[in-house]
Amino acid sequence: MYTGINHLHSFLRYVAVFMILWTIVHAFMNRNNADAKASKWSMLSMMIVHTQLLLGLVLWFMKFMALKGTPEIKLPDNRFFIMEHSSMMLISIILISIGHIKGKKIADLQKRYNTIFWFFLIGFIIMMLSIPWPIGFLDHNRGWF
Repeated sequence: MYTGINHLHSFLRYVAVFMILWTIVHAFMNRNNADAKASKWSMLSMMIVHTQLLLGLVLWFMKFMALKGTPEIKLPDNRFFIMEHSSMMLISIILISIGHIKGKKIADLQKRYNTIFWFFLIGFIIMMLSIPWPIGFLDHNRGWF
């Protein structure tokens, strides 16, 4: 069960990255457009990252309970997923959620897209820094899925 949830969580990161990136581009293109129309991209992006959050919480509890009280919990790979990855992703999801909620309450579409753009961009940068990519300077022995 752990492996299946882990693969689903790893696969959905690509969907989340694409959706958030699309929302950022869409908000950027419409933040100075007087003829902009309201869209649901920020809501769809938020739904995907919240699904990722739920899957991540299940994985976090499974991993933490399996390693609780063992010396393996102090290994850098385990510490990364239990502490750094979890906290940075939570911050990213909170920023994305705030951006969607604040943007939804703004009647002026230009200000709405500007708010969504900045909150999603900052959340996206934090998210990209904390994703354990299989390439790069952080080697966490993870594959593409």
